[in-house]
Amino acid sequence: MLKRGSCLIAIFWGICCWPGAVHAQQSTVKRLGHGYYRQPVGDEKKSSYAFDWYAPEGKVEGLRPLVINLHGGGFKLGNKRSASTPFFSRAYAAKGFFCASINYRKSKGHPLRNVDDMKQACFDATDDLAAAIRYFKSNAASFQIDTNRIILAGNSAGAMTVLQFVYRLPADERLIGIKAIVNCWGALFDSTWINNAAIPIVSITGGSDRVVSPHKGAGPACASECIDAGASKAGFAHAIKIYPHIGHELHKNFNPLFAGFGARKRWKTAADFILLFLREQL
Repeated sequence: MLKRGSCLIAIFWGICCWPGAVHAQQSTVKRLGHGYYRQPVGDEKKSSYAFDWYAPEGKVEGLRPLVINLHGGGFKLGNKRSASTPFFSRAYAAKGFFCASINYRKSKGHPLRNVDDMKQACFDATDDLAAAIRYFKSNAASFQIDTNRIILAGNSAGAMTVLQFVYRLPADERLIGIKAIVNCWGALFDSTWINNAAIPIVSITGGSDRVVSPHKGAGPACASECIDAGASKAGFAHAIKIYPHIGHELHKNFNPLFAGFGARKRWKTAADFILLFLREQL
């Protein structure tokens, strides 16, 4: 369940970066600058459509699967280099994926205390995600992307964006090439939507997350346990890893200013679990 009492903390967390969390993977991954997947219109900020590109170190032969990774921040703050986002982006690249870590538009409303504002912000973000997918498919040759092996991933608000994009509407051409999605502590607005598309999903969550509770059942704000159960009932591939007594962003106790060394270790085991699932889907 989306908890309003923890929303202010989530806002501050959205602006925090942890570059020190990725040192163990820097020897096998390189971030090859950044680009823009969409042009702004009117008073929109160009930075809203920026992406960082991560690739395995050394010369890459042939086509590789692509992970499009979306950050959290409550649809109000955060960016492609916030919190655990760079850690997971590097983890994907370290195992041979290309990874585009993207920004998306922030809400001009109050998404952390108004459900309608949150939904509108999320649906705007799904439009941006669709634009990013089109961009990378159109430029697949120059990026060496295998367009038949695209994974959508996100944490918190980013995961919510991915979930709504994939499951909100019946499967159509927008999902061509999408092989799996990664849900890190996100939620689906309606539990029945899981039946719209048989896209494999892996979920990661803290068992004591008070920002997005994994235990929320059928109905509005169907979170990780509900999503996993829905995928099981629908009959498509799914997996879930729950960290007992752990909070949002896999912190022991969610703190927007300090992740703690335990969180970094949990990010590592979560990445290993995700990558095993993705390997099985590809």
